[in-house]
Amino acid sequence: MRSAHYPGRSEDSENASGLARSVGATSGSSLGPGIPAGIPAADAAWYGSTMPTVLAILGWRFFFYANEGNEPIHVHCRKGEAEAKYWLDVENFEAIEAHSYNMNPADRRIVRKIIFEHFDYLVAEWNRFQERKDG
Repeated sequence: MRSAHYPGRSEDSENASGLARSVGATSGSSLGPGIPAGIPAADAAWYGSTMPTVLAILGWRFFFYANEGNEPIHVHCRKGEAEAKYWLDVENFEAIEAHSYNMNPADRRIVRKIIFEHFDYLVAEWNRFQERKDG
């Protein structure tokens, strides 16, 4: 069953967004290079990241890379020295491991469980990130 719970972005991203909002910054000004006009100041820190963290649970950080071209929807995850990439098959509600490093079977089960519990949220964040990245 898909999760209806949509947790916020990482604490660091939220703190940066709060800072941008509190100083009254507007996108395209003092928020940094590469942030196009029209992006809300509260989202500029997240938008400007080349690997925004979209979810952090049980020590696992789930994120996207901005420089991966036109690859299909996927998410990267990392915890300590363990990391992986999972393709997200939206039509079939499936997460397919593309590759992993230093992950044992228990890590894989935990990561897949997290992905499935937050599947719709990860897909929505991917789409949002792609829209902003493509400007």
